[in-house]
Amino acid sequence: MFCVECGKRLDDDAKFCSSCGKPQKQTSSANTEQGSQSAKEETKPEEGLEKSNKPDSFFLPDIIEDSFNVCLGAVISSNGKYLLFRKSQNDGNFQIMDTQSKEINVVHPNNFAYDLSPDGNFIIINESGEDSLWDVQKEKKIYGSIPGCSPHSFSSDSKRLAVLLDFNDGNIKKIKVLNTENGNEVFSISDKKYALDRFCKLKYSPDGRYLVATFSYGMFNFSKGPSGMIWDARNGNEISTVDYNYSLRDITFSHDGNRIVISGKSIAICNTQNGSLLLQIDHEYHHDSDLVLALPLDRSNCVVCFSPDDRTIAAGFNDGKIEIYNAETGELLKELKGTEYGYEWLAFTPDGNKLITYDGNIVKFWVADNLQA
Repeated sequence: MFCVECGKRLDDDAKFCSSCGKPQKQTSSANTEQGSQSAKEETKPEEGLEKSNKPDSFFLPDIIEDSFNVCLGAVISSNGKYLLFRKSQNDGNFQIMDTQSKEINVVHPNNFAYDLSPDGNFIIINESGEDSLWDVQKEKKIYGSIPGCSPHSFSSDSKRLAVLLDFNDGNIKKIKVLNTENGNEVFSISDKKYALDRFCKLKYSPDGRYLVATFSYGMFNFSKGPSGMIWDARNGNEISTVDYNYSLRDITFSHDGNRIVISGKSIAICNTQNGSLLLQIDHEYHHDSDLVLALPLDRSNCVVCFSPDDRTIAAGFNDGKIEIYNAETGELLKELKGTEYGYEWLAFTPDGNKLITYDGNIVKFWVADNLQA
């Protein structure tokens, strides 16, 4: 079938358009054929995604290709391209790995590093309780005096860094957007209404159009305020709110920027333009044990990500399970058991052929058995 709004070809059981986000009505095969006359032109698949663009084919990881222990944390760039980690506490050097080629670049910040830009050229380091923006190639500080562990996000082109500042200054919070080349402020967003604090998350959309922040209300949102806000990433103008009755654990954009997926008590997919709910996935816990008195486990501590073709969502839960869902229908496609604990993050490589997970100790590369070399 084809989208009634933009004409994009969709699966017959799609509930909404993956391109424009418009809800779809189920049509008969005759109506589908008739609609195809007005939607002759189909979008060419992006390079490297030919396999996953087939209507009945999804990348479903099922085996571990590689794994290794890390020390003091590991982080991955927002595009899944680079991995920053340190293997030994006695080793002051950090390694930046290209997740597809496995090539390693050693950096020497002489301080704790805990985030990096999508192009791998900038990292965030912590020194004496404050965070700084550090240029990997030039080995110098670009911008400092950021409160330690402040929420932040690099834009997809690595030219901007959004960081939350002044969260202890009364009720006034500010998101400052910096130029990563020189540390100059591009613009700032002041907030006097919402619950921005050090537990919030900031995320740029991959297409560079949007910036989203989650708000912290504790376990439940008794204030009935929005769970997040979406701004225009070019100028800081408000676009929409994200309404969700519980505090959010994770939030991320689809690669086309048209949808966001949020996790908490459930997984929800929302329209970026207006924040409306498109799909909700209730992730109930199923016991592996036959014990009648076994209590259900709270699975709200969940991290999520879209696949590069935006057709699937990977979710990692605090019971150690990884679940892959159809992003249009919510159907559970695959379930994996990766650890006894939860996950700090998970991400797909840019080519869509690997899923990388980190549980706080071990980094794992998951692949589909039929894609093994």
